[in-house]
Amino acid sequence: MLAISVGLIGCEGEVEPELEFMIYEVNPVTVLPADVQNLALTLFALNETPALNQTPELYYIDVGSLHLECCKNSGSIWYADFSKLYCEQCKGDGDEFPPDEETAVVIAEGFLSDLGLLLVEFPFHDIFFGQCAVFNTGTNQTETTICHLDVMFSSRLPSCEQQETLPVYGPGAKIRVSIGDNEEIIGFHYVWREVEPLETTYPAITQDEAIEIFKENLGGEPEELEVKLGYYAESEFIEQDFLQPYYIFDGTVMIEEEEVPFKTQLIPATTFSPTATIVSPDNGAEFSEGTIINFTASVSGGEPPYDYTWESNIDGVIGTGASFSSNLSVGQRDGRVLPHTIKLNVKDQNDNQSIDLVSIKVTPSSPMGSVPEGIQTLSTGSPADDTNDKEVGIEWVNDYTVNPLYNNDLNARGFRDELVADGWYPSFDCYDWWAWEEDFKFRNAPEGGTDFEWIDAVDFAFFSGHGYSIYIRFESSVDDYKFYFEDARWGGDAEGTPGEEGDLEWIVLDSCLALKWYSWHTSSYVFDRWDQAFDGLHYVLGFDTECGDDSDRGRIFAQYMKQGWTIRLAWIRATQATEYWAWGAYLRAERFNPLTNTYEDHLPDHGYISPDPYPVDCLVYCRWPCGPDD
Repeated sequence: MLAISVGLIGCEGEVEPELEFMIYEVNPVTVLPADVQNLALTLFALNETPALNQTPELYYIDVGSLHLECCKNSGSIWYADFSKLYCEQCKGDGDEFPPDEETAVVIAEGFLSDLGLLLVEFPFHDIFFGQCAVFNTGTNQTETTICHLDVMFSSRLPSCEQQETLPVYGPGAKIRVSIGDNEEIIGFHYVWREVEPLETTYPAITQDEAIEIFKENLGGEPEELEVKLGYYAESEFIEQDFLQPYYIFDGTVMIEEEEVPFKTQLIPATTFSPTATIVSPDNGAEFSEGTIINFTASVSGGEPPYDYTWESNIDGVIGTGASFSSNLSVGQRDGRVLPHTIKLNVKDQNDNQSIDLVSIKVTPSSPMGSVPEGIQTLSTGSPADDTNDKEVGIEWVNDYTVNPLYNNDLNARGFRDELVADGWYPSFDCYDWWAWEEDFKFRNAPEGGTDFEWIDAVDFAFFSGHGYSIYIRFESSVDDYKFYFEDARWGGDAEGTPGEEGDLEWIVLDSCLALKWYSWHTSSYVFDRWDQAFDGLHYVLGFDTECGDDSDRGRIFAQYMKQGWTIRLAWIRATQATEYWAWGAYLRAERFNPLTNTYEDHLPDHGYISPDPYPVDCLVYCRWPCGPDD
């Protein structure tokens, strides 16, 4: 039964075909080093100007536990007292914690006003609490605490001639003020680019039209559908020239008789952006090796001329025009011939882009035998290779039959490339039909697994794709489509189960709900679903809620770790930079005797790393809001 819940649609009701929306141009930002230092003088209560550090993207200042950074691209501000914000040991036990909502809003607004950042277009939105829970595996007892309180502000902009407003969604439009014990400000996050409306308005795409486009992209009928209309602001780290309205889709879809959520999807609400479609070849087509294949695209909307980039996940870039012809190599893994994913990326003159995907298979003209020249092969790590503590492996899926995604390749490879630049060995890159459930599953699980050659043969693993509270999902038909977390046994050391020794310390599951606090599907808490996975594993990092199809999170996460941030803080910062209403989360393990300290884990060569926590005495779970909840 399809239920559609719709927020504000256009100006005073349903979008009419003749309605035109305003498009905003983003004003250039200039961040001066002196401005960052002066802000630090105020926030840190200093008497002397602090030293300023910088990366290509940031100015930042560290004084003790205090950290301040400003993004050169967007002018965003992120401040934290790391001894109190996202601090598991900070229980918020003071008499004034947590303050009531009215008091909290007054405190936050006063703080922003003093800094000149209390904006009329950013009214108070809501209050949320960062939470931490510790599960003792010996007593089966759980202690849950509130670590801090976040006051959230969100924005609206006029959308059409009648000056009705639309909300501004996205990670680039939010203000958060974090309050700790004794009503102290322990952090804040300000992200907003000043904008000016263009003189020209653009015809609106109606809600019904957008829903039809969404359904076609989804590849199935949604079971539940929530549609919102609003302007969308990109991450503070992404250059954005224009602010335009989108229909934003959240909900669930039936897959194998199971109702599961899909990642947030965006459809442009005007003709300001292009819409690209692969006309040929057909999705699912097969060709013999050596066959010349015709590739053709159709594009509407946006501002021509267009730039076309065609990529195969096996052969790389294969074309740059609206149409061309080429042959493709045979793709295989372990002797199995698998499809190419063809990704078309079209950009117009305003740098707006549209992406489309198809899968096609190229079959060999002779028996496979040895691997022919030009076939993509994968290199694997070796189990329990602790002589090299810098091995990274990634798996990602864009090409789902139901609810395809478009950015997981960029997300996972951005993470890998940053680590490779830091001296890491890239053990494997398994993607789309090459990404298999068995790569994550332990050897003695039902029907067997090969994690000892893949996920558990590297130190840091990263998965980007669809997920749920009890599994992550693949598209390959080689084994099961779903990897259930109950089949995870990661990071074993010499004290672990014979034959199951592994190497994995940290893993990111960049998918919806993989670290859901409580799963209604199984009536289980996160500790129940993940307890058995920690055989020396330090961290699982992911989301408590649904999340977006983001291209940049992996890169941002790795860069903060390379700056010397702890792994947990780097993940917190990356999720806040790239998400709006999602809740990030991590789950980590500890041992009491001898005592481990995964709380302080860093990347190798960038700080302390705890010994493997095996056997596990407690699991620590934390979750935090990335922005205003809609």
